[in-house]
Amino acid sequence: DSTVTIDLTFNPVSTGTETAVECTGSGYSVIVGANTYDETNPNGVETLTNYLGCDSTVNINLTFNPTSTGVEGYIGEEGDGYSVIVGTNTYDETNPTGTEVLTNYLGCDSLVTIDLIFNPQGVGTETYIGCVGDGYSVIVNGTLYDETNPIGSETIVGGTVLGTDSIVNIELTYHPTSVGSEDYVGCIGDGFSITINGNIYDEANPTGTEVLTNYLNCDSTVTINLTFNPESAETITYTGEEGDGFTVTVGTDTYDESNPSGTTVLTNYLGCDSTVVVDLTFLSVGIGNETYVGCQGDGYFVDVNGTIYDESNPIGTETIVGGSYLGTDSIVNVELTFHPATAGNESYTGVEGDGYSVIVDGTTYDEANPTGTEVLTNYLGCDSTVTINLVFNPEGEGTETYEGCTGDGYSVVVNGTTYDEANPSGIEVIVGGTILGTDSTVTIDLIYHPTSSGSENYEGCVGDGFSVVVNGTTYDETNSTGTEVLTNFLGCDGYH
Repeated sequence: DSTVTIDLTFNPVSTGTETAVECTGSGYSVIVGANTYDETNPNGVETLTNYLGCDSTVNINLTFNPTSTGVEGYIGEEGDGYSVIVGTNTYDETNPTGTEVLTNYLGCDSLVTIDLIFNPQGVGTETYIGCVGDGYSVIVNGTLYDETNPIGSETIVGGTVLGTDSIVNIELTYHPTSVGSEDYVGCIGDGFSITINGNIYDEANPTGTEVLTNYLNCDSTVTINLTFNPESAETITYTGEEGDGFTVTVGTDTYDESNPSGTTVLTNYLGCDSTVVVDLTFLSVGIGNETYVGCQGDGYFVDVNGTIYDESNPIGTETIVGGSYLGTDSIVNVELTFHPATAGNESYTGVEGDGYSVIVDGTTYDEANPTGTEVLTNYLGCDSTVTINLVFNPEGEGTETYEGCTGDGYSVVVNGTTYDEANPSGIEVIVGGTILGTDSTVTIDLIYHPTSSGSENYEGCVGDGFSVVVNGTTYDETNSTGTEVLTNFLGCDGYH
């Protein structure tokens, strides 16, 4: 049997939407990335980088609703007493014309022009043409006329200059707004796009709202929703031996030893292309790899086919006769890597009497105790050996250096400031730190080298007889995984 384990990781991209609904001329703008979006540039797509290092796509859709206009017209008789209140102002025979700014249903300005005409006749007409939802209303003879009560006739008793009745016919017209939608479902990369109100909607800008003007001069709102379903891709790989009879069928195509590679295009459940790449490998012999990454002096060795591989003999090739399940030879490539161990040095050169001291693992080193060796423990539980060597000269400058391992917990306090892995370098001035009472300057430079770990990997065939001895434990087909802790030449733990 040849078992193939597949483990694919696809970090997600992310998407966001920046939307706003404002009025024409409001001055609203927003900065996304390095670009400014406003009334003159209301739509776009920006590609940023998210915390996983993948694309973060931001769709910007700004809507600037238009203002609306209406006309308040009246033709009546002189002295008929007609008046109309628009907004908070009264218009009558003494104040027959003007302009009022109201607020329409979109929250934008609605401009109403008032034009009242008073003739000597006894019949008047109150007309208005506007849009549904613009908020216009008029009071005639104490009766409110608006979108819910648009038509009527009022008699103003004794309203003419002659004292006769004046008849006012009211006819308000509210043209409807319209609502539409543009929907599309396709595949990524099919090139579909549509232009509405001068703006292009496509795969990069799939959704939005546009406000147009219909033939009645009222708003026509169009909602755009384009859907681009993704294509899919899959790779089928296989590594086996010649003559093992392995085949795989993709769609109507059969792949085997005589036809080991190719590409088949299917259709996924969304109706888009699903591309399958097939790559089959048939080896003539069984091939295995014996690899190890550890530290010098950790004592690791492995016995392959009777040959010992260790730090002095790290690389080689062994042929196990008849080792594969077909009875052919099995070749094992051995490659052992031994990284050098690390050690830390705490050194300082300063001035006699400058008061410098350093605490390493609870022990204070200063002018009275200038040298020593401390053994710390890093984040893997390994020893980190630190050699301390402090030198006190009559000069006024000092240097604080250290070389150790990441996570070994080493820190030093200089002039009241703690220096460690998170704050590894700096300059401190110890006021009056020399024997002459002058300032003493200390330069701190701590270096933390990364730790290392080893791994023992082998790929072979069931029944090929391969085994390896690590730290006295035998790993083979019946005991294939585990963790061993060895000791390197510094006495540190080595994880394998």
